[in-house]
Order: sequence, then structure tokens, then C-alpha cells
Amino acid sequence: MLAMHAICHRKGSAPDNFRNINPAIGRYASGWWMLKDDQIESIVGGWIYFHEASGKLSHFIGRVEEVGQRQEDGSVELIVTKQRMSDQPWRGRRAGQAKTECFRLVPADFPHEKEA
Repeated sequence: MLAMHAICHRKGSAPDNFRNINPAIGRYASGWWMLKDDQIESIVGGWIYFHEASGKLSHFIGRVEEVGQRQEDGSVELIVTKQRMSDQPWRGRRAGQAKTECFRLVPADFPHEKEA
């Protein structure tokens, strides 16, 4: 299982690239991420952490419930359920600016990730 740390700026108090599915239960769709097929298999059930920058703590944490259809540009949308915790450090190499470099996938091996 993987965890994904991603740059996702806030628009007001909510992440910028979110689509509301059912905010009452914390269910959202996130962006369009450039993931490979083997990464998609490993991210479902894993975690996603949104940061303003790779040097800042996360402002949103969610569990990846499912992955949407692959788009023409090769990207996919992640369906996530918000978790109550926040303020996790960035893991992995620093993020880049390109669409393929604005996130990092790391093993989901923090204690809370293993317990869930």
C-alpha cells in the first residue's frame, strides 16, 4: 500500500482541486493525477496528504477509496474520504512544478497507516 504526498493549494478553507461528492461524510474527488497502472493498484486503500509546499505540514488527509477513469491525458481522479487528523510532514523527494512532479508516492508505513 502507498501513501501520496501532493501539492494542493487551498482556495479559502478547502483544497483547490476538489470536487464535492458528499461533504457531509467527507467524500471528495481529487484532481487529476498522473499515476501509472501499478501505482493505481497500490494507492487504493492508501493515504493522501495535501500540502501547500513540500516543506510544510499537511492541511488535509484522506484515505483513497477508489480511482476514477483514466482521462485522455493519462491522468486519473482519486475518490477520497477525509480523515480527522492533519499536520503530517512531507515524505519523499521535494515536489516539482510539473504535473508529474507535484506529488510523491511513499510506502504507507507510518503507525496510523498500518493500523487502518
